Amino acid sequence: MDKSTRRGVGEGVGTLFYQQKKGNQQSRESFWGKILEHFNKTIGGSNRTVHQVRSKWNPMMAKINFFNGLYQQADRTRGSGCKDIDMMKVALKEFKERFPSGFQHIEAWEVVRRHEKWAQVPLMGEEGEGSAHKRKPVDVGLSIPDMNEDPSP
Repeated sequence: MDKSTRRGVGEGVGTLFYQQKKGNQQSRESFWGKILEHFNKTIGGSNRTVHQVRSKWNPMMAKINFFNGLYQQADRTRGSGCKDIDMMKVALKEFKERFPSGFQHIEAWEVVRRHEKWAQVPLMGEEGEGSAHKRKPVDVGLSIPDMNEDPSP
């Protein structure tokens, strides 16, 4: 599968699946039919079937998900002064260690990584966007008894 095909499938899925009005509230056939339509517009027409496009996406998605996890892990441990390209190199190197053929879906990943499914989720204890406003510390005024004090009157 060439770069433009991978990007076309990624754009189709990203554009159609993550629309708030339709999203996953449509039939599978309708969803993949729209992706094929978008794919044909993006690529400039093809004689592919819905099955061919859908069957390309499933293995692509598994590798995109794995790579995205590696990229997010590298991003979480980003050193001072590191750029996005440095994080990309780390993730690509780690991906190649697992899959010797390397990550061939960068164009599709660039499209879908901006969608909610692939967005970085704050780890437990990390502050997410606006989380400081969600919970305020509460002073309950508990006093700790002195265990050395004699409780008798």
